[in-house]
Amino acid sequence: RPVVGVSLRGPRMDSSAGAWYPDHLRVAYGLDGPTWTRELVAHAGGELGGHPSEPDYSGLSALDPSTHNRIVVSTNVHPHTGVPLRSAADGRVHFEVWEMNRRSDGSGQWAATALTRNSTVDNVRPHIAVQGTTKILSWMRGRYSSPSDFHTGIVSRQAG
Repeated sequence: RPVVGVSLRGPRMDSSAGAWYPDHLRVAYGLDGPTWTRELVAHAGGELGGHPSEPDYSGLSALDPSTHNRIVVSTNVHPHTGVPLRSAADGRVHFEVWEMNRRSDGSGQWAATALTRNSTVDNVRPHIAVQGTTKILSWMRGRYSSPSDFHTGIVSRQAG
């Protein structure tokens, strides 16, 4: 059962927080041969760096290679509501890292848990490495405006 994470860009909207795309992170599951089932996992937010010239640049997501029921998402909006994530620390909107877990009640819904919050810099490009029963979650933390304009560090922690 292959699993693929896809970020889809919608039409541009204006907001007091800046220019936003109502992006959605969707996951596609391979079922019954060539048929794919798509479902909404989380709102993926606006463009990374806030540059209208880079509308397809997002915070990205990481699929847990050991289970299709866990995805880590970097977004600058709440994954369920799409409301911009304005930091209490500096009043600005930042990308934060969220863990999305499929609920075990059979509803098909995804539970969201903030792994970072009220940051003063962006948290983007999550990655999950698995070896045996050990999982490590890493992401870039800092300013990431474009592939040639960034000042970031790597944060790592043991993942559940």
